[in-house]
Amino acid sequence: MKYLLQLIIIFLSVIGQAQVGIGNSNPKSTLDITATSEGNPSYNDGILIPRINKFPDINPTVEQTGLLVYLTQTDGNDAKGFYYWDNAVPDWIPFGGEWLDGENTNGDQLIYAKQADANGTRIVFTDDGKIGIGTDDPIERFEFRGPGDNDFQITSANPNPPNLIFYNTGGTLESPDVLAANGEIGSVIFKTHDGVDVEEVGGVRLYMDGVATENDTPSKFVVETVEAGTTLQVERLVIRNDGDVEISDLSSANNGTVTYPAEVYAESDGTLFVGNNLNGQNNISGVLAVNQDINVITVLESETDDELEQDTESSSAALHTYSVTPTDDMLLEVNYSLAAKLTQDDSQGDFLIKAPDSHHDTGLYGAYVALSDGMTTSRYAINADNFTGTPDAAFQGPYYLSGKGYIPLTAGTAYTIELKGFIHTPRGNTKGWRVEFGGNSGYSRFQIVNFQ
Repeated sequence: MKYLLQLIIIFLSVIGQAQVGIGNSNPKSTLDITATSEGNPSYNDGILIPRINKFPDINPTVEQTGLLVYLTQTDGNDAKGFYYWDNAVPDWIPFGGEWLDGENTNGDQLIYAKQADANGTRIVFTDDGKIGIGTDDPIERFEFRGPGDNDFQITSANPNPPNLIFYNTGGTLESPDVLAANGEIGSVIFKTHDGVDVEEVGGVRLYMDGVATENDTPSKFVVETVEAGTTLQVERLVIRNDGDVEISDLSSANNGTVTYPAEVYAESDGTLFVGNNLNGQNNISGVLAVNQDINVITVLESETDDELEQDTESSSAALHTYSVTPTDDMLLEVNYSLAAKLTQDDSQGDFLIKAPDSHHDTGLYGAYVALSDGMTTSRYAINADNFTGTPDAAFQGPYYLSGKGYIPLTAGTAYTIELKGFIHTPRGNTKGWRVEFGGNSGYSRFQIVNFQ
């Protein structure tokens, strides 16, 4: 009965004063708790707020607005700490300033912006100095991650427009120095996912083009891509400090059969290329002689008695031969320039030919390109000139022949391409004729260009 009376007195005292003092008799607020010693408190001085490992599955209501709990471990995006229920949001709101301590799922320590976090976007600074927006685990020094619409805009309203500046230096940040020779200054890199991992797929980079010295900082601009079937970046375009442009696909390293310097061509879609089968031969040299030993006699007979029989002594030879089996259909352009010098050949004696015929007393010499697929032979770019009489010192030459033509090739067919010279001897000559092709540096040249 005595203890019951004491409890009633305490209860009536609380009701009367509406204030409770714990550890003191003169409370200054509704609840006033005094430590055992302000100067030397005990380890258990304080208030233990309800501790939870996760937030309730059922949210509190307006009746519980201001409910206070302590989250003992990370729950989803919510780091451990004090939280109160705000039914107007409605959500559990962390205590503290705008930036709160936390950690990500890897256990990395960080601070995060609580208002952005409450709206579903993480903005963090990790303890090792990385910044993440949209992620609490940034891969690079700075990462912005979002499901889409991730444009980056710098807006200005000033005669001095916005700039995106890349600065790299040798030495240290405190003591900068010259960057290493051909060192990279900065780059914009592009990445994608290949189904297994994240891969770099190309970029644009700026390098030193040599070494920087005072008032002399040469640089070069490089564009890189990744070819199908690999993950290796390859330089495709280089713009050097003097403005020279290098395109790797046109280089000799990628066009082993091309003779340089070479011409560059454009396909209908704008693709640039050099001919894979560009073939040059300087100082083509060959000697053709119509004589008894190597003379080729062609006899053409008519079907009527009054048609004159025509005999022509001819000789031809290949001055340059090229073989190719294309993997694609292609069009070749053939060009040649050829010096020819005419003389009479006494070394083989007289030819065995018929009597002179005024209709066939003119000789012919020339050149052409012969194309053979093993079954048929076709002639292209024929150029010829005629001669009469007996050559002397003034008549010998050299004379110059040139020709140009286009040859279509079919994929998978083996071809032989020959530059050939020929001579047709005029009827009635009692001495052989001799023609020397080529031998003039810079003037005798055969060229084949591939138009694929």
